[in-house]
Amino acid sequence: MSVVIEAKKKFLDRYNIDRSNTDALSKSISAAVQHNKLYKSGLAESSRKEIRAYWGECLKEIQKTVENLTDEDYEKKILELQEKMNSKFGDLFYNPEGFKISHSQKSISVYLKHMWCLEEIGKPNQCPIDSIVLKKIGKKYPYTKWTTVNDIEIHRNQIKDVRDFIIEKFGNETSLAEGELLLFQSDEN
Repeated sequence: MSVVIEAKKKFLDRYNIDRSNTDALSKSISAAVQHNKLYKSGLAESSRKEIRAYWGECLKEIQKTVENLTDEDYEKKILELQEKMNSKFGDLFYNPEGFKISHSQKSISVYLKHMWCLEEIGKPNQCPIDSIVLKKIGKKYPYTKWTTVNDIEIHRNQIKDVRDFIIEKFGNETSLAEGELLLFQSDEN
């Protein structure tokens, strides 16, 4: 079994044991808000559920359009999700920035990672950016504070840094998605 296939299996064994799209959506949204406050304090659970339901529908729509995306197209998806969420729910979010690039990229990228590991889609051309990955490539705080990112240029630079590291570590034949999966996996061993 190839190293990437084994890493995909281990990822799913840890994060999506039932191998379900529902779990993939839930885990993706949770990953985006786990260390990255989004909701106003005291927001009713019914409002949170409404936000998460809409967010999940947006992620499913994005999944339908990810084949052969360029980095520029992927960034547009990140910005579009951010805009949709802020337009629809901005008054329910914690701070004036609302739904940030960090929320958008993390949820999209984790969801697509699940879908790729489940063999529902081909390899995504980007990967989740978070403190684990940034530390793995040798970045130090405050650069690893992914939760504050609300500028696509900063996200673009982080993707470039991760891609450069993966090429150096694994070679040109290893994609960003594969390299991140291997880096992430090495954190669990």
